[in-house]
Amino acid sequence: AGESEAIDTEFANIQLAVSQMMVDNELSQLPVPVGDAPAINDMSQFPEVTETLETKGANAAFVTTAGVSEVLGYPLYGCQIVIDRNGDGVFDAEEAGPPIVLGDEIRVVNYVATQTTDSYYTVDKFGTITQWDDAAKTNQLNP
Repeated sequence: AGESEAIDTEFANIQLAVSQMMVDNELSQLPVPVGDAPAINDMSQFPEVTETLETKGANAAFVTTAGVSEVLGYPLYGCQIVIDRNGDGVFDAEEAGPPIVLGDEIRVVNYVATQTTDSYYTVDKFGTITQWDDAAKTNQLNP
């Protein structure tokens, strides 16, 4: 029973993480979901790894000024979120005030505790995941 509970818990955690990441990034659909060939257990490569910081709303100068190395997409582990406080796509520094005006930033968020999962996953454009026992998708674990 312990192993099946662990499988079920991991499945629920990954589905919740995908949903939360999509809400945080205001996504109704994943731009280019990783799909299903093969299934993946590396959450730094799941569920979407094509979008750039520019397509997320930060121009090149924003990225340079924020001082970050770009991670592509919307991964569950190491996801970069653009915080553009006035939505202009240009980096605005914090102002000392008064009042203090918070500046723009690029935050890194881990939606899962570890980069690698025990099970393997596929995802559709709506963020619905499927859990598998291996990358070749031999057995679906949570039909």
